[in-house]
Amino acid sequence: MADDLHRVLARQLRKVQAQTQTAPDLDTWSRFLRIVHQTYADSDQDRYTLERSLILISEEMQDLYQRQKSSYENRLQTLFRSIDDLVWLKSKEGAYLSCNHMVERLFGAPEAHIIGKRDADFLDAEIVEKLAQDDLRAMTSGKQVRSEQWLHFADDGRRACLEIVHTPMYSESQSLIGVIGIAREITERKEALAEINRLAFYDPLTRLPNRRLLMDRLGQAIASAARSGLYGALFFIDLDNFKEVNDTLGHLAGDVLLVEVARRLGYSVREIDTVSRQGGDEFIVAIEGLAQTAMEASVLAAQVGKKLRAELAAPVLLNDRMHVCKASIGVCLFDGGDSIEQLFKHADLALYQAKDSGRDQLLFFDPAMQKALEESRLLEADLRSAVEKQELQLYYQLQLDAAGNPTGVEGLLRWRHPQRGIVMPGDFIPMAEETGLILPIGQWVLETACAQIRQWESTPWARHLQISVNVSAKQFQQIDFPQRVLSALASSKANPALLMLELTESMLVEDIETTIQKMQSLKEAGVQFSIDDFGTGYSSLSYLTQLPLDQIKIDKSFVRNIPGSRNDEVIARAIVAMGTGLGMLVTAEGIETQDQHRFFEQLGCGGFQGYLYSRPLSIDALEAFLADN
Repeated sequence: MADDLHRVLARQLRKVQAQTQTAPDLDTWSRFLRIVHQTYADSDQDRYTLERSLILISEEMQDLYQRQKSSYENRLQTLFRSIDDLVWLKSKEGAYLSCNHMVERLFGAPEAHIIGKRDADFLDAEIVEKLAQDDLRAMTSGKQVRSEQWLHFADDGRRACLEIVHTPMYSESQSLIGVIGIAREITERKEALAEINRLAFYDPLTRLPNRRLLMDRLGQAIASAARSGLYGALFFIDLDNFKEVNDTLGHLAGDVLLVEVARRLGYSVREIDTVSRQGGDEFIVAIEGLAQTAMEASVLAAQVGKKLRAELAAPVLLNDRMHVCKASIGVCLFDGGDSIEQLFKHADLALYQAKDSGRDQLLFFDPAMQKALEESRLLEADLRSAVEKQELQLYYQLQLDAAGNPTGVEGLLRWRHPQRGIVMPGDFIPMAEETGLILPIGQWVLETACAQIRQWESTPWARHLQISVNVSAKQFQQIDFPQRVLSALASSKANPALLMLELTESMLVEDIETTIQKMQSLKEAGVQFSIDDFGTGYSSLSYLTQLPLDQIKIDKSFVRNIPGSRNDEVIARAIVAMGTGLGMLVTAEGIETQDQHRFFEQLGCGGFQGYLYSRPLSIDALEAFLADN
């Protein structure tokens, strides 16, 4: 009898546990055991009665479990609703399955409207992606993932920073359900820290970095210069006569001026550069990554300084009066070898010299660089004067065909300086490009060439000569460039077919569609086009089939070592074969020897230009040369 009862009890207990999926609590076990004890004590009770009793006990235990489970869930729900942190449950796919009242408050919607939706329905795409990545990390690792995230709500402009714990959630069978998120809003703490940081590292008036932050950034800039080998520049800027603004217009107007100066300096430099206010009317600008040589860096730094002074010089409205702000600027370069203290000393000394020299100036600490800067300024002033006084002059170099007959000339710019004598293009064209003077100079070259074409029409031995002129990138980029060329032709009544415009490869590929349109409009009028210095650029050869070109000029750098240089010979053959195959005239420039002439003549080159035939000559010397020959 006892063995049978043991088996019945064991079977019934397994059934109870299978039904409830949990272990009965202590009270249930006590009641169960008391009933079993009574059953053993009653020897008259048969097996059927015992089994029936156990079944009743099993049902009572299951009912008790359900009541306990319901009570437990209610307590959990109460707890879930009462805590002040944000709590939510998402599915594996990212859909909300449940959330508490704090999430409802954050999203501004009841739980019923949140369940089934995803973060993308409430938040920006960038934030959604970050949250999804953190959820995925938690699910794949099976561990908690902690993160901080700023949320932005586009509908009302709210911002909130959350400290989030992402925890994977599993079912009783250990299958992944999704992710539980528990978050605490730390917006006030973050904003307080940001305010502390702002007070510690930023000027309260202009919101620019203060001296402490500048020192840190400048240290990083010096280290970067040491690694990259690129010079940087430090500008000390002092507003001229700022005290008068405070004395005459009041300190409030002075503050307005300082804020405006900070704004202008800020948008005049790159994001990687630093603009700082040191106090009063003193500002410092640190520029990184200028150039690898000190001279190149000084030229670029001078350009930056010129831009800063121009921006500051624009009038500012103060108390209904227009005020023109002028500034003295001291500059020193750094390459990683100087300390911050040395740089400050050098830039401050340069600033002192600028103020002592009459203010409203930019001076370099390095005397040699300052001398080069002064020479550059003088050259720019002289060049402006040269345009006005017509000191520029076109020289012409002959171009011949394969039979040695003159077919045209290339117009080459010269500057007849009253003190320096003849100044070559390489010494002043970069300055003209930088200052924008290349535009009036280029227009003058066009008009002079057209006038010469017209004048030669009455000369039998010159009326067929074509004049080639170089066009700068800034010229060609002018929206009305075709109209300017046509205007020069119309006013001179020159034959457009005798005007050849020489362009460089880099100019042709920046905006291929606009380039083709401009060239085509002039091509229809009869103007000819040539690629100058071909082979030195990096353009795609496919452009040659799209552009309306008439001539390719082989750069003299390939001609110089021919014959003898196998590589240059191969390149020259390829250019001649390609150009002639596309129906273009191929001209070799820089021919200085008979061997070079014979080499290109054997290749089938159609045009020749160089010192072997003629040096660049003034118009009078050229006409005399042609008449004699």
